[in-house]
Amino acid sequence: MKRLLFVCFLSVATLAQGQNLNMTSLGQLTYTEILNDIWGYADGNGNEYALVGTQNGFSIVDVTVPATPVEKAYIGGVCSTWRDVKVWGDKAYVTHDSPNCSPGNPSDGLLIVDLSDIATNPNPDYWNYFFTYNNENYTRAHNIYIDENGIIYLFGANIGVGGALLLDPTVNDTAPPVVGIYDEYYLHDGMARGDTLWGGAIYQGELVAIDVSNHSSIGPNMGSASTPDVFTHNAWISQDGTHVFTTDEVSGAYVGSYDVTNLSNITEVDRVQPENDNQVIPHNTHVKGQYIYTSWYRSGILVHDVTYPYNVIRTGQYDTSPLSGSGFNGAWGAYPFAPSGNIYVSDMEQGLFIIGYTPTQACYLEGTVTDATTSAPIATATIQLLTTNISKATDLSGFYATGSATPGTFDVVYSAPGYTADTLSTTLTNGTLVTQDVALNPLGSTSIDGSVVDSNGTSLSGITVVMTDGFNTYSSTTDANGQVTFSPVFYGTYQVTAGAWGYQTDCSQVVVDANTSAITIDLETGYYDDFSMDFGWTELSTASTGRWERGEPAGTVFNGGPFAPDQDVQGDCLDQAYVTGNDASGGAGGDDVDDGFTTLRSPSMNLNAYTDPWLSVFHWFANEGGSGNPNDTLILYLTDGSATYEIDRIDQSSPQAQWIQSSYRILDYTNNLSSVQFRAYVADLAGNGGHLVEAGIDQFEVVDSAASSIGIGENEFSMWSVYPNPAADQLNVERSVDGNSAILSIVDVQGRLIQSISMEATETHVKLNVSEYEAGVYFIRSENGEVHRWVKL
Repeated sequence: MKRLLFVCFLSVATLAQGQNLNMTSLGQLTYTEILNDIWGYADGNGNEYALVGTQNGFSIVDVTVPATPVEKAYIGGVCSTWRDVKVWGDKAYVTHDSPNCSPGNPSDGLLIVDLSDIATNPNPDYWNYFFTYNNENYTRAHNIYIDENGIIYLFGANIGVGGALLLDPTVNDTAPPVVGIYDEYYLHDGMARGDTLWGGAIYQGELVAIDVSNHSSIGPNMGSASTPDVFTHNAWISQDGTHVFTTDEVSGAYVGSYDVTNLSNITEVDRVQPENDNQVIPHNTHVKGQYIYTSWYRSGILVHDVTYPYNVIRTGQYDTSPLSGSGFNGAWGAYPFAPSGNIYVSDMEQGLFIIGYTPTQACYLEGTVTDATTSAPIATATIQLLTTNISKATDLSGFYATGSATPGTFDVVYSAPGYTADTLSTTLTNGTLVTQDVALNPLGSTSIDGSVVDSNGTSLSGITVVMTDGFNTYSSTTDANGQVTFSPVFYGTYQVTAGAWGYQTDCSQVVVDANTSAITIDLETGYYDDFSMDFGWTELSTASTGRWERGEPAGTVFNGGPFAPDQDVQGDCLDQAYVTGNDASGGAGGDDVDDGFTTLRSPSMNLNAYTDPWLSVFHWFANEGGSGNPNDTLILYLTDGSATYEIDRIDQSSPQAQWIQSSYRILDYTNNLSSVQFRAYVADLAGNGGHLVEAGIDQFEVVDSAASSIGIGENEFSMWSVYPNPAADQLNVERSVDGNSAILSIVDVQGRLIQSISMEATETHVKLNVSEYEAGVYFIRSENGEVHRWVKL
């Protein structure tokens, strides 16, 4: 295969990279293939080498002179997205995972390369090492680590569950024997020091501490903790052994900092994202001294000062990629351990970078925030360094810790719900800890009287009213006179939400100050529920986990993609939905539907006032994993008290792991409208392959398509014709009289304008192209806003 390499002598800062800090590019080597992980090697003569994994092999590059990197050797192999490399003595050990871009199922085994004469030998000796353990033949592993005693850890191998295989090269460095196995969890990556292995149990979403003091009998897990985004990719212990730093390989994830001094109570003490892009994906982090070095895909390499592990502060960044946001591109790996202090970065598309960085301590600021009147600590107060993107919050004890990479005098804003914000001028210096305690004065407050009425002005009792500013929440129910009182209410801007079953939920913004004393809320009749409030839906189940529950969706991931929803359908009042299980701490399999069914049931609806009622609802369904093809279902039903009707069946062939809106004409199933109920049934039956199953329901609504229900006269209604209905590609709109021009608009059930067209006074027929519309229910509205037809597409 012809391979092309290009050396770049100039800094790649001419690309459209993002923010760089305290780091410079010293040299670059581009490739004509995709790169993966990277490590380093230094010989006894002061020469330094970058050991670069590529999609098709293993590249050894002399980076002693960073401006002119030279590839010394290349060893071709099977085509695989994943390679990882570590060094023991003068041998490099290289793994590859699934040969996903090679035909068949080839394997290089464990590639072992002799680096002892790499300075003069472009064809180093190497071995493709294959071995058998527990009657299984080794072919691949996802990652590799070698500890201070030379023990090789192969993670995610094809033997056992893919935990960790331990090999000992001190016995034979070209054919190291297997000396142990960890076989409880699949480990994506890990590292070991002393008698403890720190593993990334990616599918459990946990950092695990494993006793490896006895190689022949490894385990048990000594402790574990869920990582911030429950898709634990890698972990690395601090120099003093008191803290571990982790990555989660999903969009918008964090590097987490954990106190591991008590393995029975591993505690998260901080987490951090890139300040200039909170959607990017972190990959691998390593500890050197009091700094962590993280390859953060499209944000390049980031360095953070962890002198105080509860206060992780960015002190360096070099963005190797012209891309931003979520996506598996950019910096795959970073090697910070070269004797020169240079850092090697493997960017998947842009090639090898040699980065210069002089470690610089951050400026540290910490203290407590208290109530000026009572001296009580204020939790969740926000501390913002103006002119920066740096913002932190106090914990339950009122303590905060923040800081900056650059010194100077900063205006620091301290704010908290119910308090007057305070701004203090603070001088920060590199390497210096400044303690600044702040006492905030409580805001003024007032009493709010509210009244809730229907469209006729009649007072409504039993209506739930909620006021929230994101921190303070007040909730009450109207009395027999439709009145409600909140006292005291702190000054601020609030969202006021009111609703009850049988009414359209209302939400509006209200500014509360000394002049605010009363609010009036008008509710329209109708069945609508975005689950901002509890209107009395019920759940019936036999499932052991994953039962329907109302809440703000926590979200889980599976194979790097969303599984359970992490937010409700946007555009409604609050952030609630019904989901099957809402505990994300155990990962995708922790609280999904297991060993039975769960059914969500709406309160009863009397739809006799509707002429042609339609039901609109958003649903979420995800079905993955297990053995065999996933075959579970979400089934939607209507019941009229006498019979039950299946109105939809969502399965693995349906769009997965996303909110989908569907609409159903109720009269297609029943004419008995006095007691209609909606049900959502999900099942994971025993012996059905153990698949993962999650579902969700949001923005439930019943609306009437008949013109008489929206104030259009019978004679006027008869002047219009819309066909075919439902429509797929083309919709015809006709009117039987002319003489007046009209503007027709198609709007969806949320009232959003989809298309608009003019009809001249002489026109009686128009054709609309609706082939690009999403399936759903739409209104056709005339010029004056009246709705003429309900159309299902």
